[in-house]
Amino acid sequence: MDVLTSTIQSLNDSAMGEDLVHNKMLRALPPTFLVPLLYLFNRCWGSGTVPSAWKSSILVPIYKGKGDRSDPASYRPIALTSCIAKLYEKMIKLRFEPLIDNSLIAEQAGFRKGRSTLDNLIQLDHDIKKAFTRKRVVSAVFFDIKKAYDTLDPFAILRQAHKFNVGNNFWKWCRSMLFNRTIKTRVGSICSSASTVSLGVPQGGVLSPLLFNILINDIILADMPSIKFVLYADDLALWTEGSSPEACQPKLQGAIDKLSIWLNTKNLVFSIPKTTGMVFSRKIDLRQDLSINLTLYKQQIHFARNVKFLGMWLDSKLNWNVHISHLCDALEKRLNFMHAVAGQKWGASRDSLRKLFTSIIYGKIEYCLPVYYSASKKLISKIESIVHHGLRLITGALKSTPVAALFNEVNIPSLEERFLKLSSNYFMKRRTCEKDHKVCLHIVRFLHKKSFFA
Repeated sequence: MDVLTSTIQSLNDSAMGEDLVHNKMLRALPPTFLVPLLYLFNRCWGSGTVPSAWKSSILVPIYKGKGDRSDPASYRPIALTSCIAKLYEKMIKLRFEPLIDNSLIAEQAGFRKGRSTLDNLIQLDHDIKKAFTRKRVVSAVFFDIKKAYDTLDPFAILRQAHKFNVGNNFWKWCRSMLFNRTIKTRVGSICSSASTVSLGVPQGGVLSPLLFNILINDIILADMPSIKFVLYADDLALWTEGSSPEACQPKLQGAIDKLSIWLNTKNLVFSIPKTTGMVFSRKIDLRQDLSINLTLYKQQIHFARNVKFLGMWLDSKLNWNVHISHLCDALEKRLNFMHAVAGQKWGASRDSLRKLFTSIIYGKIEYCLPVYYSASKKLISKIESIVHHGLRLITGALKSTPVAALFNEVNIPSLEERFLKLSSNYFMKRRTCEKDHKVCLHIVRFLHKKSFFA
């Protein structure tokens, strides 16, 4: 009962499903009404069945903001499911997520407690820079699984779930939840008839990411020591190092062939337009052709000089100039918004401007700051100049005002202080995991240079 009560209180105000039961209604239930609700959950769990009403969802297409409005691909389907069903899944997740997480591969960082995209990007950054110190190159391929959650084979999930020590009831629940699901599409006030779904996991389901992690946990790359890889849900990057890009080609091609065959057993395929190759090297000439002969499904993989992976732009020399250029463009637009609301006589208060600055400016800068802060001082100074401009907007200070005085006046840490804080927090969090301890060494070396641990 305590678990049910605490889970109900943690519910947010998400949209209700076809049963018209809202989370506000669940939070307002008196304790006497929770007893039959808990009894219902226990009966469903004991019998390994999920009520058909909980497996029905309404899809509402939301325009992505780009593309032809008459093209269905320009819309993102949002599933409205029963709030009671999501409450039930939350309770299952609380019980089984720690058990399943212990059996997941370390390279998977998606939708795991205490993990983030920073884990993957630091691993990639570390391996590339390590190869640079040995005067070697790194060839990488970045994949995206096409409609991963919508097309996967539910039977493959059941087979994979048997390998986890989760008990028979969890397996029965998966079987009941994944089959005989129905969806309806609603546009405005018009709703289509129900259609049966035989593939994929429930769109918007609480446990859908966990089931996907279970499915791809036996990825074939784990048995190839010459290939390094990281996963964030359905985003995959694999790489290897060599004396030249051509020396990396056989190892990468072999990994791609095995990976595509393995993925086919899960009823999944890679998106060829979203698959990009890249060569990292400090010796690259701008006029040099960086492509190597790699194929996926008998089609040539496109190689580029810049790739966006997990929200960060990677360049061939890994000096972060492309990422910082895109970052500064985005910060300038956000700074223009601050200009629109800042004014000494008519604008927002200093406290409001400070909160706005920390959320839209610093919030953007701090994403993976421990990774790209290794860029040159010239590049970092571009970000710092935007930060200083924002501080002057908050305080109304003149350009001649010392920067240190601006930080003290607004009571906001500098960019270097935020880097040291975020980096040390990340290291202390990951050092408890022996496999990830070495990944943080380049951060530790930087902290020692700053005498952070002195």
